[in-house]
Amino acid sequence: CGGTKRIFSTTNGGQERKFNGGTQQIFIKMAEQLGDRVVVNSPVVGINQES
Repeated sequence: CGGTKRIFSTTNGGQERKFNGGTQQIFIKMAEQLGDRVVVNSPVVGINQES
């Protein structure tokens, strides 16, 4: 799709770009890949960013 920059810079933005099945499927697939590293329904208490 070109990422969010493309969506936001497009005339009518997100209204013009659609995902078959909805955008939630992106995060569902990410959660599947990350496994138990994703905790839902819990507050974020910290972020560890490593390269």
